[in-house]
Amino acid sequence: MKQQNIITNVLEKAGNKNLINELITRLSQSEINTLLLALSKEIANKNTPNDILNKYESNRFVKPSELSPIKVKQVEILMLEMAEASGFSSVLLSPASPLGSCSVIAKYP
Repeated sequence: MKQQNIITNVLEKAGNKNLINELITRLSQSEINTLLLALSKEIANKNTPNDILNKYESNRFVKPSELSPIKVKQVEILMLEMAEASGFSSVLLSPASPLGSCSVIAKYP
């Protein structure tokens, strides 16, 4: 099912086909973030420990990696050293960025 079809179904279930447009035109980004945090908190509060274990088993995106964390860091360091030896400067970025940083920039060649 295409993402747009899924979104349409969700909005129909919510009883408001214009919900997304209403939220983005009436609320600031900060207010939307607050709303999303509140929704996430409510969803988390409904979960049981068993639910969490089931998600680890069924969701491939949250399964722990089988890779050695030390080996991964060693490869990262090697790659950074190679890049710097080639004239690149490494920068440690913040773990957070403005919403849309990747998708917005990707739209413009």
